[in-house]
Amino acid sequence: MERGEKARAAVIVAGWARDGGAALRRTLCSVAMQCGAEAVETILVAPRQAWALGALAGASCAAAEDADGVCAAWMLGARRSEAPYALLLREGDALFDAYSLWRLLRPTRETPGPDAVFGSLDEPQAFLAPQGKLWRRQAVLDAGAKEETALAALCFVGAETQAQAGTPVCACAIPGGLPQHAAVALEEAGAPPQRCALWAEQCLASLYVAYVRAGACGGAAEEARRRCEAFYRGVSSRFEAFLPPEALFASYSAAMEAAMRADPQGVFPVEPYPLFVDLLRAQAQS
Repeated sequence: MERGEKARAAVIVAGWARDGGAALRRTLCSVAMQCGAEAVETILVAPRQAWALGALAGASCAAAEDADGVCAAWMLGARRSEAPYALLLREGDALFDAYSLWRLLRPTRETPGPDAVFGSLDEPQAFLAPQGKLWRRQAVLDAGAKEETALAALCFVGAETQAQAGTPVCACAIPGGLPQHAAVALEEAGAPPQRCALWAEQCLASLYVAYVRAGACGGAAEEARRRCEAFYRGVSSRFEAFLPPEALFASYSAAMEAAMRADPQGVFPVEPYPLFVDLLRAQAQS
């Protein structure tokens, strides 16, 4: 970013470098490779001994020791910025390609800009959320000021007001427990059950695509399947009765198309998504 230029967005990376910094390095390198992104600042919230990694992306640093958990770390980073938008990443996340930030920022040039810019199901290694996470920074601050579950609901469900669909943006691994926190927060806030159901279905479909991709690439397929099982049992089963049939069929179609792109040669034998969900349901009821 040029001297004196105001940042349009802050990329806030939270990490603890418990693996020696490998996951954090991956995330920061994916930020550093961005081309054509206008006026972006990077803020690293990490232990002081990991601050040297911040130089990979020209990041300013804040101490993770001052934050209790990933949501608190994101809040700490959001308070350090004056940019109108924020992209929230956790160590191990990676931007999809060199033009991810450029695509994210394109809709924000409109007047008024959207409250959120979403991605799609085609994110590599996306363990949960099928959308990118470019939010109005003030929405992050407002949600975090209430409680951690409110911030979880914002991050993993979406803004209440207008949002724009976009191309694949980032592969976001989800901090443990936050999907369940988000589900509880939505119910307590009185969110419409159909909206909760649609969010849960999008998440489960993304988990399924990640499972297929892991199997096709020789990755941790069993772990990916366990994520599917846990999410269905803890979240999807609570909302699926409220999902409109047309939304369910659309999700089935999108998930199967994304799975075919993830494994075009069919090297990983896996049930079609509708049957896969039936198996999860039977397993949860047994």
